Amino acid sequence: MPKTEMSKEALLSEIAELRRENAELKSDNADLDAMLEMNIEHADSLEEDLFNKIDSTLRESERRFRTISETIPVPIIVSRRSDSLIVYANEPASSLLGFSVEDLLNRKAADFYDPADLRALSGILDIQEFVSDYECRGRRADGKPFWAALFIRPLTFNDEPCLLNALYDMADRKQAEENIRRLNEELEQRVRERTEELNQKNVRLLEVNQKLESALSELQRSQAQLIQSEKMAALGQLIAGVAHEINTPVGAIRASAGNISDSLKALERFPALFQFLSEERREDFFALIRKSMQNEKILSSREERKLKRSLIRVLEEHELEDADTVADTLTDMGVHDDIDPFLPLLREPEIDFILETAYDISGLHRGSRNIVAAADRASKVVFALKSYVHYDQSGERIESDLTEGIETVLTLYHNQLKQGVEVIRNYDELPLIPCYPDELNQVWTNIIHNAIQAMENSGTLKIDVRLEDNRAVVAFTDSGKGIPDEIRERIFEPFFTTKARGEGSGLGLDIVRKIIEKHNGEIRAESEPGRTVFSVILPSS
Repeated sequence: MPKTEMSKEALLSEIAELRRENAELKSDNADLDAMLEMNIEHADSLEEDLFNKIDSTLRESERRFRTISETIPVPIIVSRRSDSLIVYANEPASSLLGFSVEDLLNRKAADFYDPADLRALSGILDIQEFVSDYECRGRRADGKPFWAALFIRPLTFNDEPCLLNALYDMADRKQAEENIRRLNEELEQRVRERTEELNQKNVRLLEVNQKLESALSELQRSQAQLIQSEKMAALGQLIAGVAHEINTPVGAIRASAGNISDSLKALERFPALFQFLSEERREDFFALIRKSMQNEKILSSREERKLKRSLIRVLEEHELEDADTVADTLTDMGVHDDIDPFLPLLREPEIDFILETAYDISGLHRGSRNIVAAADRASKVVFALKSYVHYDQSGERIESDLTEGIETVLTLYHNQLKQGVEVIRNYDELPLIPCYPDELNQVWTNIIHNAIQAMENSGTLKIDVRLEDNRAVVAFTDSGKGIPDEIRERIFEPFFTTKARGEGSGLGLDIVRKIIEKHNGEIRAESEPGRTVFSVILPSS
Protein backbone atom coordinates (compact mmCIF):
# COMPACT_ATOMS: atom_id res chain seq x y z
CA MET A 1 0.00 0.00 0.00
CA PRO A 2 2.58 2.59 0.82
CA LYS A 3 4.11 1.96 -2.51
CA THR A 4 0.69 2.41 -4.26
CA GLU A 5 -0.08 5.61 -2.39
CA MET A 6 3.26 7.07 -3.45
CA SER A 7 2.49 6.31 -7.06
CA LYS A 8 -0.87 8.11 -6.77
CA GLU A 9 0.76 11.18 -5.32
CA ALA A 10 3.32 11.19 -8.08
CA LEU A 11 0.59 10.86 -10.68
CA LEU A 12 -1.42 13.72 -9.18
CA SER A 13 1.67 15.85 -9.09
CA GLU A 14 2.33 15.08 -12.74
CA ILE A 15 -1.26 15.95 -13.68
CA ALA A 16 -1.01 19.26 -11.83
CA GLU A 17 2.21 20.05 -13.66
CA LEU A 18 0.62 19.27 -17.01
CA ARG A 19 -2.36 21.50 -16.20
CA ARG A 20 -0.01 24.32 -15.26
CA GLU A 21 1.95 23.92 -18.50
CA ASN A 22 -1.30 23.81 -20.52
CA ALA A 23 -2.43 27.05 -18.92
CA GLU A 24 0.88 28.65 -19.82
CA LEU A 25 0.54 27.43 -23.41
CA LYS A 26 -2.96 28.91 -23.66
CA SER A 27 -1.62 32.17 -22.30
CA ASP A 28 1.24 32.13 -24.81
CA ASN A 29 -1.17 31.29 -27.63
CA ALA A 30 -3.34 34.23 -26.69
CA ASP A 31 -0.32 36.48 -26.71
CA LEU A 32 0.67 35.19 -30.14
CA ASP A 33 -2.87 35.78 -31.45
CA ALA A 34 -2.71 39.32 -30.16
CA MET A 35 0.69 39.91 -31.73
CA LEU A 36 -0.53 38.47 -35.06
CA GLU A 37 -3.53 40.77 -34.99
CA MET A 38 -1.23 43.72 -34.30
CA ASN A 39 1.10 42.73 -37.19
CA ILE A 40 -1.86 42.46 -39.58
CA GLU A 41 -3.10 45.87 -38.53
CA HIS A 42 0.48 47.27 -38.92
CA ALA A 43 0.82 45.73 -42.40
CA ASP A 44 -2.47 47.30 -43.46
CA SER A 45 -1.22 50.61 -42.15
CA LEU A 46 2.10 50.24 -44.03
CA GLU A 47 0.28 49.37 -47.29
CA GLU A 48 -1.92 52.43 -46.93
CA ASP A 49 1.13 54.62 -46.17
CA LEU A 50 2.98 53.19 -49.19
CA PHE A 51 0.13 53.94 -51.59
CA ASN A 52 -0.25 57.36 -50.06
CA LYS A 53 3.48 58.02 -50.61
CA ILE A 54 3.32 56.75 -54.22
CA ASP A 55 0.32 58.93 -54.92
CA SER A 56 2.05 61.88 -53.26
CA THR A 57 5.22 61.26 -55.28
CA LEU A 58 3.28 61.10 -58.54
CA ARG A 59 1.42 64.24 -57.67
CA GLU A 60 4.69 65.96 -56.67
CA SER A 61 6.35 64.77 -59.91
CA GLU A 62 3.46 66.17 -61.94
CA ARG A 63 3.59 69.40 -59.95
CA ARG A 64 7.33 69.71 -60.62
CA PHE A 65 6.78 69.02 -64.33
CA ARG A 66 4.18 71.76 -64.49
CA THR A 67 6.46 74.14 -62.61
CA ILE A 68 9.41 73.46 -64.90
CA SER A 69 7.43 73.57 -68.14
CA GLU A 70 5.79 76.84 -67.14
CA THR A 71 9.12 78.54 -66.42
CA ILE A 72 11.14 77.53 -69.48
CA PRO A 73 10.68 79.45 -72.79
CA VAL A 74 10.17 76.25 -74.82
CA PRO A 75 6.69 75.44 -76.20
CA ILE A 76 5.55 72.16 -74.57
CA ILE A 77 2.33 70.20 -75.06
CA VAL A 78 1.41 66.83 -73.57
CA SER A 79 -0.98 64.68 -75.58
CA ARG A 80 -2.64 61.37 -74.81
CA ARG A 81 -1.08 58.54 -76.69
CA SER A 82 -4.42 56.91 -77.44
CA ASP A 83 -6.22 59.77 -79.20
CA SER A 84 -3.62 62.64 -79.45
CA LEU A 85 -5.86 64.87 -77.25
CA ILE A 86 -3.84 67.64 -75.58
CA VAL A 87 -3.98 67.31 -71.77
CA TYR A 88 -1.44 69.99 -70.95
CA ALA A 89 0.13 73.02 -72.68
CA ASN A 90 2.32 75.87 -71.40
CA GLU A 91 2.22 79.54 -72.32
CA PRO A 92 5.08 79.36 -74.92
CA ALA A 93 3.05 76.68 -76.73
CA SER A 94 0.02 78.98 -76.62
CA SER A 95 2.10 81.82 -78.12
CA LEU A 96 3.55 79.61 -80.87
CA LEU A 97 0.26 77.98 -81.92
CA GLY A 98 -1.95 81.04 -81.51
CA PHE A 99 -4.53 79.46 -79.18
CA SER A 100 -5.11 80.05 -75.50
CA VAL A 101 -4.04 77.29 -73.15
CA GLU A 102 -7.73 76.49 -72.47
CA ASP A 103 -8.47 76.20 -76.20
CA LEU A 104 -5.50 73.95 -76.74
CA LEU A 105 -6.85 71.46 -74.18
CA ASN A 106 -9.85 70.85 -76.44
CA ARG A 107 -7.71 70.06 -79.50
CA LYS A 108 -5.50 67.28 -80.75
CA ALA A 109 -1.76 67.66 -81.15
CA ALA A 110 -1.99 66.07 -84.60
CA ASP A 111 -4.14 68.99 -85.81
CA PHE A 112 -1.11 71.31 -85.78
CA TYR A 113 1.30 69.15 -87.82
CA ASP A 114 1.55 68.73 -91.57
CA PRO A 115 0.03 65.37 -92.71
CA ALA A 116 3.30 64.32 -94.37
CA ASP A 117 5.18 65.00 -91.13
CA LEU A 118 2.56 63.08 -89.16
CA ARG A 119 3.11 60.01 -91.32
CA ALA A 120 6.85 60.32 -90.92
CA LEU A 121 6.57 60.78 -87.14
CA SER A 122 4.28 57.79 -86.87
CA GLY A 123 6.84 55.68 -88.71
CA ILE A 124 9.60 56.83 -86.39
CA LEU A 125 7.56 56.12 -83.23
CA ASP A 126 6.75 52.64 -84.54
CA ILE A 127 10.48 51.91 -84.50
CA GLN A 128 11.58 53.78 -81.38
CA GLU A 129 10.04 55.48 -78.36
CA PHE A 130 11.33 58.98 -79.06
CA VAL A 131 11.89 61.61 -81.75
CA SER A 132 14.82 64.04 -81.70
CA ASP A 133 15.34 67.29 -83.63
CA TYR A 134 12.78 66.51 -86.34
CA GLU A 135 12.26 69.52 -88.57
CA CYS A 136 8.50 69.76 -89.08
CA ARG A 137 5.97 72.14 -90.57
CA GLY A 138 2.92 73.41 -88.69
CA ARG A 139 0.11 75.94 -88.95
CA ARG A 140 -0.95 78.49 -86.35
CA ALA A 141 -4.48 79.47 -85.40
CA ASP A 142 -4.41 82.34 -87.93
CA GLY A 143 -3.41 79.95 -90.71
CA LYS A 144 0.18 81.15 -90.91
CA PRO A 145 2.76 78.36 -91.27
CA PHE A 146 5.69 77.86 -88.95
CA TRP A 147 8.78 75.67 -88.78
CA ALA A 148 9.90 73.96 -85.61
CA ALA A 149 12.39 71.38 -84.41
CA LEU A 150 10.29 68.71 -82.68
CA PHE A 151 11.35 66.48 -79.77
CA ILE A 152 8.99 63.73 -78.55
CA ARG A 153 9.39 61.62 -75.37
CA PRO A 154 7.02 59.12 -73.68
CA LEU A 155 5.47 60.38 -70.43
CA THR A 156 2.92 59.27 -67.84
CA PHE A 157 0.59 62.18 -67.12
CA ASN A 158 -2.60 62.02 -65.04
CA ASP A 159 -1.98 58.26 -64.75
CA GLU A 160 -2.28 57.94 -68.55
CA PRO A 161 0.39 57.08 -71.18
CA CYS A 162 1.13 60.33 -72.98
CA LEU A 163 3.66 61.94 -75.30
CA LEU A 164 5.61 65.07 -74.41
CA ASN A 165 6.03 67.36 -77.44
CA ALA A 166 8.74 70.04 -77.20
CA LEU A 167 8.87 72.47 -80.14
CA TYR A 168 11.79 74.80 -80.83
CA ASP A 169 10.77 77.73 -83.04
CA MET A 170 13.06 77.73 -86.10
CA ALA A 171 12.34 81.27 -87.24
CA ASP A 172 15.86 82.37 -86.30
CA ARG A 173 17.40 79.35 -87.99
CA LYS A 174 15.48 79.98 -91.19
CA GLN A 175 16.60 83.59 -91.10
CA ALA A 176 20.19 82.38 -90.68
CA GLU A 177 19.77 80.10 -93.69
CA GLU A 178 18.52 83.06 -95.71
CA ASN A 179 21.55 85.07 -94.60
CA ILE A 180 23.84 82.23 -95.66
CA ARG A 181 22.14 82.06 -99.04
CA ARG A 182 22.67 85.78 -99.49
CA LEU A 183 26.30 85.48 -98.43
CA ASN A 184 26.76 82.64 -100.91
CA GLU A 185 25.45 84.85 -103.69
CA GLU A 186 27.87 87.59 -102.67
CA LEU A 187 30.71 85.06 -102.60
CA GLU A 188 29.79 83.80 -106.06
CA GLN A 189 29.79 87.37 -107.35
CA ARG A 190 33.23 87.99 -105.88
CA VAL A 191 34.51 84.76 -107.41
CA ARG A 192 33.13 85.79 -110.81
CA GLU A 193 34.82 89.17 -110.51
CA ARG A 194 38.11 87.55 -109.47
CA THR A 195 37.85 85.07 -112.35
CA GLU A 196 37.28 87.91 -114.80
CA GLU A 197 40.32 89.69 -113.39
CA LEU A 198 42.44 86.56 -113.81
CA ASN A 199 41.16 86.08 -117.35
CA GLN A 200 42.20 89.62 -118.19
CA LYS A 201 45.68 88.91 -116.81
CA ASN A 202 45.79 85.76 -118.90
CA VAL A 203 44.91 87.78 -122.04
CA ARG A 204 47.71 90.23 -121.27
CA LEU A 205 50.16 87.35 -120.82
CA LEU A 206 49.10 85.87 -124.15
CA GLU A 207 49.68 89.23 -125.79
CA VAL A 208 53.17 89.35 -124.27
CA ASN A 209 53.82 85.81 -125.51
CA GLN A 210 52.71 86.72 -129.04
CA LYS A 211 55.02 89.71 -129.04
CA LEU A 212 57.93 87.56 -127.84
CA GLU A 213 57.21 84.90 -130.46
CA SER A 214 57.19 87.61 -133.09
CA ALA A 215 60.55 88.87 -131.82
CA LEU A 216 61.88 85.31 -131.78
CA SER A 217 60.85 84.75 -135.42
CA GLU A 218 62.62 87.94 -136.41
CA LEU A 219 65.81 86.88 -134.61
CA GLN A 220 65.73 83.41 -136.14
CA ARG A 221 65.64 84.96 -139.60
CA SER A 222 68.78 86.90 -138.66
CA GLN A 223 70.66 83.89 -137.22
CA ALA A 224 72.60 83.19 -140.39
CA GLN A 225 74.17 86.67 -140.22
CA LEU A 226 74.81 86.51 -136.44
CA ILE A 227 76.25 83.00 -136.25
CA GLN A 228 79.86 84.29 -136.38
CA SER A 229 79.29 86.47 -133.36
CA GLU A 230 79.44 84.51 -130.10
CA LYS A 231 77.65 87.19 -128.19
CA MET A 232 74.83 87.41 -130.69
CA ALA A 233 74.66 83.64 -130.75
CA ALA A 234 74.25 83.64 -126.95
CA LEU A 235 71.62 86.31 -127.27
CA GLY A 236 69.88 84.19 -129.89
CA GLN A 237 70.04 81.24 -127.50
CA LEU A 238 68.27 83.19 -124.77
CA ILE A 239 65.63 84.62 -127.06
CA ALA A 240 65.00 81.23 -128.63
CA GLY A 241 64.47 79.81 -125.16
CA VAL A 242 62.03 82.51 -124.12
CA ALA A 243 59.14 80.89 -126.00
CA HIS A 244 59.80 77.64 -124.25
CA GLU A 245 60.21 79.27 -120.84
CA ILE A 246 57.24 81.62 -121.24
CA ASN A 247 54.90 78.90 -122.46
CA THR A 248 55.44 76.97 -119.26
CA PRO A 249 53.89 79.56 -116.89
CA VAL A 250 51.20 80.38 -119.44
CA GLY A 251 50.30 76.71 -119.56
CA ALA A 252 50.37 76.64 -115.77
CA ILE A 253 47.96 79.59 -115.68
CA ARG A 254 45.60 77.78 -118.02
CA ALA A 255 45.82 74.65 -115.90
CA SER A 256 45.22 76.58 -112.67
CA ALA A 257 42.31 78.42 -114.26
CA GLY A 258 40.84 75.03 -115.15
CA ASN A 259 41.31 73.86 -111.57
CA ILE A 260 39.57 77.01 -110.32
CA SER A 261 36.70 76.41 -112.73
CA ASP A 262 36.30 72.87 -111.42
CA SER A 263 36.51 74.05 -107.81
CA LEU A 264 33.76 76.62 -108.42
CA LYS A 265 31.36 73.72 -108.91
CA ALA A 266 31.65 73.14 -105.17
CA LEU A 267 29.49 76.23 -104.65
CA GLU A 268 26.60 74.33 -106.24
CA ARG A 269 26.85 71.84 -103.39
CA PHE A 270 26.47 74.49 -100.69
CA PRO A 271 22.63 74.34 -100.44
CA ALA A 272 22.69 70.57 -100.00
CA LEU A 273 25.57 70.86 -97.53
CA PHE A 274 23.85 73.47 -95.38
CA GLN A 275 20.60 71.53 -95.37
CA PHE A 276 22.00 68.82 -93.13
CA LEU A 277 24.71 70.80 -91.31
CA SER A 278 23.71 72.52 -88.09
CA GLU A 279 24.75 76.12 -87.53
CA GLU A 280 27.56 74.96 -85.23
CA ARG A 281 28.86 72.47 -87.79
CA ARG A 282 28.74 75.14 -90.48
CA GLU A 283 31.03 77.29 -88.37
CA ASP A 284 33.35 74.25 -88.08
CA PHE A 285 33.19 73.81 -91.88
CA PHE A 286 34.28 77.39 -92.56
CA ALA A 287 36.93 77.18 -89.83
CA LEU A 288 38.36 74.10 -91.58
CA ILE A 289 38.56 76.01 -94.89
CA ARG A 290 40.23 78.97 -93.18
CA LYS A 291 42.79 76.69 -91.57
CA SER A 292 43.54 75.11 -94.96
CA MET A 293 43.95 78.51 -96.62
CA GLN A 294 46.25 79.73 -93.85
CA ASN A 295 48.67 76.88 -94.46
CA GLU A 296 51.48 78.09 -96.71
CA LYS A 297 54.12 75.52 -95.81
CA ILE A 298 55.16 72.94 -98.40
CA LEU A 299 56.04 69.59 -96.85
CA SER A 300 58.40 66.94 -98.05
CA SER A 301 57.00 63.54 -98.94
CA ARG A 302 58.52 62.08 -95.79
CA GLU A 303 57.03 64.82 -93.63
CA GLU A 304 53.66 64.44 -95.29
CA ARG A 305 53.61 60.67 -94.76
CA LYS A 306 54.66 61.09 -91.15
CA LEU A 307 51.96 63.66 -90.48
CA LYS A 308 49.37 61.54 -92.25
CA ARG A 309 50.24 58.46 -90.14
CA SER A 310 50.06 60.57 -87.00
CA LEU A 311 46.72 62.00 -88.11
CA ILE A 312 45.34 58.52 -88.83
CA ARG A 313 46.28 57.45 -85.29
CA VAL A 314 44.54 60.48 -83.81
CA LEU A 315 41.39 59.84 -85.86
CA GLU A 316 41.37 56.15 -84.93
CA GLU A 317 41.79 57.05 -81.24
CA HIS A 318 38.62 59.08 -81.59
CA GLU A 319 36.96 56.09 -83.32
CA LEU A 320 36.28 57.90 -86.60
CA GLU A 321 35.27 55.72 -89.53
CA ASP A 322 37.45 55.53 -92.66
CA ALA A 323 40.29 57.34 -90.86
CA ASP A 324 42.73 56.72 -93.71
CA THR A 325 40.60 58.50 -96.35
CA VAL A 326 39.76 61.37 -94.02
CA ALA A 327 43.44 61.81 -93.08
CA ASP A 328 44.44 61.75 -96.76
CA THR A 329 42.04 64.57 -97.66
CA LEU A 330 42.95 66.65 -94.61
CA THR A 331 46.66 66.26 -95.42
CA ASP A 332 46.05 67.37 -99.02
CA MET A 333 44.28 70.43 -97.63
CA GLY A 334 47.25 71.22 -95.37
CA VAL A 335 45.36 70.43 -92.14
CA HIS A 336 47.72 68.26 -90.15
CA ASP A 337 47.29 69.09 -86.48
CA ASP A 338 44.97 70.59 -83.88
CA ILE A 339 41.96 68.76 -85.30
CA ASP A 340 40.06 68.54 -82.01
CA PRO A 341 37.82 71.52 -82.91
CA PHE A 342 36.80 69.68 -86.10
CA LEU A 343 36.01 66.28 -84.56
CA PRO A 344 32.24 66.94 -84.35
CA LEU A 345 32.27 67.88 -88.05
CA LEU A 346 34.30 64.77 -88.94
CA ARG A 347 31.69 62.60 -87.20
CA GLU A 348 28.93 63.79 -89.55
CA PRO A 349 27.43 60.93 -91.62
CA GLU A 350 28.09 62.83 -94.88
CA ILE A 351 31.79 63.50 -94.06
CA ASP A 352 32.95 62.42 -97.56
CA PHE A 353 30.67 65.02 -99.18
CA ILE A 354 31.72 67.65 -96.61
CA LEU A 355 35.47 67.09 -97.09
CA GLU A 356 35.16 67.03 -100.90
CA THR A 357 33.42 70.41 -100.81
CA ALA A 358 35.94 71.88 -98.34
CA TYR A 359 38.83 70.62 -100.47
CA ASP A 360 37.39 72.21 -103.64
CA ILE A 361 36.68 75.54 -101.93
CA SER A 362 40.20 75.75 -100.50
CA GLY A 363 41.43 74.82 -104.00
CA LEU A 364 40.23 78.22 -105.22
CA HIS A 365 42.85 79.82 -103.00
CA ARG A 366 45.55 77.41 -104.11
CA GLY A 367 44.70 77.93 -107.79
CA SER A 368 44.73 81.73 -107.60
CA ARG A 369 48.00 81.64 -105.70
CA ASN A 370 49.52 79.43 -108.41
CA ILE A 371 48.31 81.78 -111.15
CA VAL A 372 49.89 84.75 -109.43
CA ALA A 373 53.15 82.82 -109.07
CA ALA A 374 53.10 81.84 -112.77
CA ALA A 375 52.29 85.38 -113.89
CA ASP A 376 55.19 86.69 -111.80
CA ARG A 377 57.45 84.06 -113.32
CA ALA A 378 56.49 85.05 -116.89
CA SER A 379 57.23 88.71 -116.20
CA LYS A 380 60.51 87.79 -114.52
CA VAL A 381 61.54 85.68 -117.55
CA VAL A 382 61.07 88.73 -119.75
CA PHE A 383 62.97 90.87 -117.25
CA ALA A 384 65.75 88.26 -117.06
CA LEU A 385 66.03 88.31 -120.86
CA LYS A 386 66.49 92.08 -120.89
CA SER A 387 69.05 91.83 -118.09
CA TYR A 388 70.98 89.11 -119.88
CA VAL A 389 71.17 91.15 -123.08
CA HIS A 390 72.98 93.80 -121.09
CA TYR A 391 74.92 91.15 -119.19
CA ASP A 392 73.84 92.75 -115.92
CA GLN A 393 73.50 90.12 -113.22
CA SER A 394 73.97 92.14 -110.08
CA GLY A 395 70.95 90.74 -108.21
CA GLU A 396 71.33 89.77 -104.58
CA ARG A 397 70.92 86.27 -103.29
CA ILE A 398 68.04 85.39 -100.96
CA GLU A 399 68.04 82.66 -98.34
CA SER A 400 65.36 80.27 -99.54
CA ASP A 401 63.93 76.79 -98.99
CA LEU A 402 64.73 74.73 -102.10
CA THR A 403 61.80 72.39 -101.59
CA GLU A 404 59.35 75.28 -101.72
CA GLY A 405 60.45 76.13 -105.26
CA ILE A 406 60.27 72.47 -106.32
CA GLU A 407 56.79 72.10 -104.91
CA THR A 408 55.67 75.28 -106.68
CA VAL A 409 56.72 73.81 -110.02
CA LEU A 410 55.09 70.46 -109.20
CA THR A 411 51.89 72.33 -108.44
CA LEU A 412 52.03 74.08 -111.80
CA TYR A 413 52.50 70.73 -113.52
CA HIS A 414 49.83 69.01 -111.47
CA ASN A 415 47.47 68.46 -114.39
CA GLN A 416 50.17 66.76 -116.42
CA LEU A 417 51.58 64.73 -113.54
CA LYS A 418 48.24 63.34 -112.50
CA GLN A 419 47.74 61.74 -115.93
CA GLY A 420 50.09 58.91 -115.06
CA VAL A 421 53.25 60.18 -113.35
CA GLU A 422 53.88 59.11 -109.77
CA VAL A 423 55.96 61.65 -107.85
CA ILE A 424 58.08 60.29 -104.97
CA ARG A 425 59.51 62.93 -102.66
CA ASN A 426 62.48 62.25 -100.37
CA TYR A 427 63.21 65.59 -98.74
CA ASP A 428 65.77 65.87 -95.94
CA GLU A 429 65.70 68.93 -93.74
CA LEU A 430 68.04 71.55 -95.19
CA PRO A 431 69.09 74.99 -93.97
CA LEU A 432 67.96 77.98 -95.98
CA ILE A 433 70.18 78.23 -99.09
CA PRO A 434 71.40 81.63 -100.37
CA CYS A 435 70.33 81.66 -104.01
CA TYR A 436 68.27 83.30 -106.75
CA PRO A 437 65.03 81.38 -106.11
CA ASP A 438 63.20 82.55 -109.22
CA GLU A 439 66.01 81.41 -111.46
CA LEU A 440 66.29 78.08 -109.66
CA ASN A 441 62.58 77.63 -110.26
CA GLN A 442 63.40 77.82 -113.98
CA VAL A 443 65.92 75.01 -113.41
CA TRP A 444 63.34 72.82 -111.68
CA THR A 445 60.78 73.67 -114.38
CA ASN A 446 63.08 72.63 -117.23
CA ILE A 447 64.22 69.38 -115.62
CA ILE A 448 60.71 68.33 -114.58
CA HIS A 449 59.30 69.29 -117.98
CA ASN A 450 61.97 67.21 -119.75
CA ALA A 451 61.34 64.27 -117.40
CA ILE A 452 57.61 64.30 -118.15
CA GLN A 453 58.29 64.33 -121.89
CA ALA A 454 60.91 61.57 -121.58
CA MET A 455 58.38 59.38 -119.73
CA GLU A 456 55.66 60.29 -122.22
CA ASN A 457 53.43 61.36 -119.31
CA SER A 458 53.56 57.94 -117.64
CA GLY A 459 56.13 56.67 -115.15
CA THR A 460 57.84 57.55 -111.87
CA LEU A 461 59.59 60.79 -110.98
CA LYS A 462 61.64 60.64 -107.79
CA ILE A 463 62.99 63.83 -106.23
CA ASP A 464 65.73 63.60 -103.55
CA VAL A 465 66.86 66.63 -101.57
CA ARG A 466 69.76 66.11 -99.16
CA LEU A 467 72.89 67.71 -97.68
CA GLU A 468 76.30 66.26 -98.59
CA ASP A 469 79.64 67.76 -97.54
CA ASN A 470 78.06 71.13 -96.78
CA ARG A 471 76.43 71.22 -100.22
CA ALA A 472 72.78 70.90 -101.16
CA VAL A 473 72.09 68.11 -103.64
CA VAL A 474 68.82 67.98 -105.58
CA ALA A 475 68.45 64.85 -107.72
CA PHE A 476 65.62 64.20 -110.20
CA THR A 477 65.28 60.56 -111.29
CA ASP A 478 62.80 59.63 -114.01
CA SER A 479 61.85 56.26 -115.50
CA GLY A 480 61.95 57.48 -119.10
CA LYS A 481 63.70 55.88 -122.07
CA GLY A 482 67.03 57.49 -121.19
CA ILE A 483 69.64 59.53 -123.09
CA PRO A 484 71.70 57.63 -125.72
CA ASP A 485 75.44 57.46 -124.91
CA GLU A 486 76.45 59.10 -128.20
CA ILE A 487 74.64 62.38 -127.39
CA ARG A 488 74.96 62.52 -123.60
CA GLU A 489 77.96 64.84 -123.73
CA ARG A 490 76.11 67.31 -125.96
CA ILE A 491 72.85 67.79 -124.06
CA PHE A 492 74.08 71.02 -122.42
CA GLU A 493 75.21 72.54 -125.72
CA PRO A 494 73.17 75.47 -126.95
CA PHE A 495 70.74 74.71 -129.76
CA PHE A 496 71.27 70.97 -129.43
CA THR A 497 67.98 69.07 -129.25
CA THR A 498 66.64 65.63 -130.06
CA LYS A 499 63.03 66.82 -130.10
CA ALA A 500 60.93 67.21 -133.22
CA ARG A 501 60.66 70.60 -134.90
CA GLY A 502 58.59 72.96 -132.82
CA GLU A 503 58.95 70.98 -129.58
CA GLY A 504 62.18 72.56 -128.38
CA SER A 505 64.97 74.88 -129.35
CA GLY A 506 67.82 73.17 -127.53
CA LEU A 507 68.36 76.07 -125.14
CA GLY A 508 66.61 74.73 -122.03
CA LEU A 509 69.53 72.79 -120.51
CA ASP A 510 71.99 75.44 -121.62
CA ILE A 511 70.04 78.02 -119.61
CA VAL A 512 69.88 75.55 -116.69
CA ARG A 513 73.65 75.11 -116.75
CA LYS A 514 74.22 78.87 -116.79
CA ILE A 515 71.93 79.40 -113.81
CA ILE A 516 73.68 76.65 -111.83
CA GLU A 517 77.08 78.11 -112.66
CA LYS A 518 75.83 81.49 -111.48
CA HIS A 519 75.23 79.81 -108.10
CA ASN A 520 78.79 78.35 -108.11
CA GLY A 521 77.24 74.93 -108.39
CA GLU A 522 77.27 72.08 -110.88
CA ILE A 523 74.81 69.85 -112.70
CA ARG A 524 75.41 66.19 -113.55
CA ALA A 525 73.53 63.78 -115.77
CA GLU A 526 73.50 59.96 -115.57
CA SER A 527 71.35 57.88 -117.86
CA GLU A 528 70.48 54.37 -118.84
CA PRO A 529 67.27 52.94 -120.28
CA GLY A 530 64.56 53.28 -117.64
CA ARG A 531 66.59 55.54 -115.35
CA THR A 532 67.88 59.09 -115.91
CA VAL A 533 69.23 61.24 -113.07
CA PHE A 534 69.89 64.99 -113.18
CA SER A 535 71.71 66.13 -110.02
CA VAL A 536 71.99 69.82 -109.13
CA ILE A 537 74.68 70.57 -106.55
CA LEU A 538 74.70 73.97 -104.81
CA PRO A 539 76.82 75.42 -102.01
CA SER A 540 74.81 75.69 -98.79
CA SER A 541 76.48 78.91 -97.67
